Formats: sequence, structure tokens, C-alpha cells
Amino acid sequence: MFQHFIQVLVDSTKTIPTSTCVLMLAVLLVGFVVVLLCKKLHHKWRYVAGVMLVLYVFLIYCHTVIYRAVDASLGHNYMPFWSYKPMLEGDMYLIVDGIVNVLMFVPVGVLYGAASSKSRAWKALFVGACISVSIEALQFFLHRGFSEIDDVLHNALGCLIGWLLYRVVAWGVGRIRETCCA
Repeated sequence: MFQHFIQVLVDSTKTIPTSTCVLMLAVLLVGFVVVLLCKKLHHKWRYVAGVMLVLYVFLIYCHTVIYRAVDASLGHNYMPFWSYKPMLEGDMYLIVDGIVNVLMFVPVGVLYGAASSKSRAWKALFVGACISVSIEALQFFLHRGFSEIDDVLHNALGCLIGWLLYRVVAWGVGRIRETCCA
């Protein structure tokens, strides 16, 4: 199962041109270095997280819509939870696809939590669902992927998990600062 999972991940990254990834990483690196070097910008880490969030969402769009081949034979399934029965019966493709859809949106939740000072769990769920619905709609109208409700559910869940991870880490860092600086 693990080897199949890794192979699906490797195959899926081949659709995005290397130049796109390199350019995005360069923008992130330059932005991060500028924020670290400029004392006036040091407290602007939320802005850096916001830029990283926008770039990461763009990378998701590249992977799921922009650099995907047009295939008119691909369809849609708007029945919620349709994939769970085959998953429980051992359909490895759907299991890996579900896990990848959750994992793909965990960074969205982490970056959303870091970028927004007033983030809440329901807002993280809403952000993940909105991004995912837009992806599924584009896939449907542009014939660039299989459009389904289960992907929206998995993506929104991944965003919520990422937001929860951010909150736990932020809480832990706050406790450490209180202990060390008190």
C-alpha cells in the first residue's frame, strides 16, 4: 500500500512544470528572507503566511486544473460518500485518492491559521470547502478531472486538520514563551 501511495504521489507531481515550482519557491524564499532581514517587517509573519497560502493554493490549482490534460470522457459524481463503500472493500486507488485529497489541504489549513488572527474552525472548514468547490467546478466545466463531492469533503477535512495542527503548535509555542519569559 505504501509503495502504491508513493507512486501515485510521484506520478501526480509530473503534471506541474518544474519552472512553475521553482518560481514559486524563489518568491517564497525571497519574501521570507526580506521579512527576516528587515527589522521593521519582522512582526509581519502573518503577511508571509498569507503570501505562502496564496502561492500554495495556486500550486493546487496547477496540479488539479491548469496543467491537467483535457479529457471529455471524465465525468462527475455528486452523490456524497459514494467512494466510502469501495474504500471499505479495499479499492486502493480510492483509498490513496482520499488520503491524498486530505493531505493536499492540510497546508492550506496551517497557512490559513497562521495568516488569520481571527481564524476559527468553521472558517477553516469553509475556506477549504470554497477552494475545493471552485476546483471541482473548474474540473467539471473544463473537462480536466473527475468532479465529485467526496473530494470537497476530503479537502475541507484536510483544511480543518491543518488548522487544528496550527492551533496546537501555536498554543504550545505560547506556553513555552510564557514559561521562558515569565
